[in-house]
Amino acid sequence: MEDAAVLVLRLTLGSVFLAHGWPKVFGPADGVHGRGRTTRLLTSKGLPVPQVLAWGVGISEIVGGALVVVGLFVRLAVIPLAVILMGAVVVVKWNKGFEDGWDWPFSLLGICVALFLLGGGTWSLDDLLGLSI
Repeated sequence: MEDAAVLVLRLTLGSVFLAHGWPKVFGPADGVHGRGRTTRLLTSKGLPVPQVLAWGVGISEIVGGALVVVGLFVRLAVIPLAVILMGAVVVVKWNKGFEDGWDWPFSLLGICVALFLLGGGTWSLDDLLGLSI
């Protein structure tokens, strides 16, 4: 049962990050979603080099999400994802309160922590390749 639970956590977290990272990297820079929206949000929060940060977040979400889905370097892959989520909570969502505010990124952060503790599980490339990372 634990193997199935870890697989569900991996597929859930990875698919969310792939879906959110893809438009940040491959969507139009001036679009209402993706990189344009992320750049405007980061600019409004006064963060430096918002265009670069938006690209970095998008690439981290795609690469991290893909690694988590296939179960490769899971413990390492969730670290940047957790940092992105902590940034979302503190910089973007905190003032909105828990409900309809930082509840969603906080939930995903919990999945990151669980996967960091558990690793990729038996049904992962980490296990298939004999990696203990």
